[in-house]
Amino acid sequence: MKRFIKRSTVRFLIVGGANTITTYVIYWLLLHVLEYHAAYTASFALGLCLGYVLNSMWVFGESMSAGSAVAYPVAVLAQYAVSVGLLTVFVEWFGISRQLAPVLVIVIMFPIMYLVMRFIFSRSAASNG
Repeated sequence: MKRFIKRSTVRFLIVGGANTITTYVIYWLLLHVLEYHAAYTASFALGLCLGYVLNSMWVFGESMSAGSAVAYPVAVLAQYAVSVGLLTVFVEWFGISRQLAPVLVIVIMFPIMYLVMRFIFSRSAASNG
């Protein structure tokens, strides 16, 4: 079990890092044509799709299932709501640049989402096995 947790944590970090970099680059590019909320939303949606496939199959080694397919977007949409709230607070209340604010959001949300995803995919595996 410890080996699985260690391996899944490293893989989650790799997938999360690659997904984060990808969506952050898309966010920056979209800032040239969209306001920051719309740019964040579009990049987030792309990351949602990529993240589900990679987390399910590579990080946690589970086949995509109906249970995880429902739970994953619900969890990510909850993350999105919290993230947009944090983004708004950082930009509007604290005056943090709209380029830097998503980085702070990521630092806060990353460990929380690992625990949530581990729960979702371990629960999905238990119900399928």
